Amino acid sequence: MSLLLLVVGQICAESPKVLMEMDWSTATEYPYYWLGDGYDMPYLCNKTASVQVVDGALVINNSQEQNNNYDVLTMILDFFGTTEDEEYTINIWMKSTMDGYADLNIGGWLVDKYVEKRLDFTASDDYQLYTIHFTSNITQADGEHIIFMMGKTVGTVFIKKVQLVQNTIRKNNTLYISEGHRLLTAKVNTLPVNL
Repeated sequence: MSLLLLVVGQICAESPKVLMEMDWSTATEYPYYWLGDGYDMPYLCNKTASVQVVDGALVINNSQEQNNNYDVLTMILDFFGTTEDEEYTINIWMKSTMDGYADLNIGGWLVDKYVEKRLDFTASDDYQLYTIHFTSNITQADGEHIIFMMGKTVGTVFIKKVQLVQNTIRKNNTLYISEGHRLLTAKVNTLPVNL
C-alpha cells in the first residue's frame, strides 16, 4: 500500500545539538562549588576528598568511603537549560584509577524534580567516552546542573570534557527525517514515516 503525504510546512533532517560543554583540558581552576569545599562543611566528606583541576583535567579524588554518595557532590556542568519531556545525552570523557560508579544528579537548585542516573566506569590509563541518556523532568532556562557523586567509590577519576546534547529539536508543522536519510529533490523518495 502506498501513502501520498502532503507536507504543509517544511521537511528537515533530524540531528542532535550540543547545548553546552565544559572542556576541562583548557581550564586552570575549578570554577564551581563542591560540597566539601564551601560553607565550612568539609566534615561532610570526612576531609578525605578533593576536587581540583590538574594538568588539563578535573580530578576528583576520594580516599575514603563516605557515609553515602551525597557526601561528595562535585558539579561538572552548570547554568544550562532543558525542556520538560525532551530527551538529552550527557557525554563524559574520563579515565579512572579503579572500577566504580558515580550517580549523576541532573536538575535545578531548589527544585525537587531532578533526574538521577548511574554511571558505571572501569579503570583505564586512557580517556574513555561514557554516555548517559535522560529525559528532563523540568523546563528551566539556565538554572540546571550536573553533579557527579562518588561517595561510595574510593579512588580517583580524571574528567577531560563534559558535553550536554539535545537529541532532537522539533517545531510544529515540520516533518522530520531521521539522520542518515537523504532527500533527493529530482526523484521520488522512499522514506520510513512514523505517525
